[in-house]
Amino acid sequence: GYQYTSATQTSADRLFHEWCSDVGIETPLATLETTPRSVAGRGVFAKSNIKQGDVVISIPENVVLHAYNAASSFPELGKRLLDTTLDFENTYHTQKNWWNRLFNRKRQEKFEFTDSSDLWQGTLSAFSLACLETEDHPWKPWILQWERDDPVQSLFRAGVTWRDEQSVIECVDKLSEMLPEVDKLKLRAAVEMRLGRLEELKEVF
Repeated sequence: GYQYTSATQTSADRLFHEWCSDVGIETPLATLETTPRSVAGRGVFAKSNIKQGDVVISIPENVVLHAYNAASSFPELGKRLLDTTLDFENTYHTQKNWWNRLFNRKRQEKFEFTDSSDLWQGTLSAFSLACLETEDHPWKPWILQWERDDPVQSLFRAGVTWRDEQSVIECVDKLSEMLPEVDKLKLRAAVEMRLGRLEELKEVF
């Protein structure tokens, strides 16, 4: 069954634990903690050493948030999102590797940061927002707890674009303090891609 976390547990953590128990999620070898050990301020951590074949988390199929499950709850929205995805794939059908994406700007493509493999982010965001508009959808308590607290999320909240070099550099400096083992150039590339992809997904959806 679900086991409660350590002293770092917050009221939000307790609500999440209760939701997990209610919907049948079991986490025999994992624990949710609000802690500075997580870049986002909250994370899932192993309770003990994990061996190959161990069940870390068990989630009933009907609770998993994916497009098929969500479309059964919101069929009209599902149809619109499927049409959007197919339209994008028919127009911009190639999936780009990191090298392709690096040179998209030089080729002046319409979508520099996004290909069809990224569309799930917009799709699940749309379904999640639809859940929040309902009274009692089983995913709603979980989705209400989606709140990050990290340098990249601060850029999203402020509406910063990937073109804002100073804001990006400041974000990279903060991330580098948390992740000193990661090269700053890689961090900057990741931040710019996430900001750019958000802009483009807004346009697509």
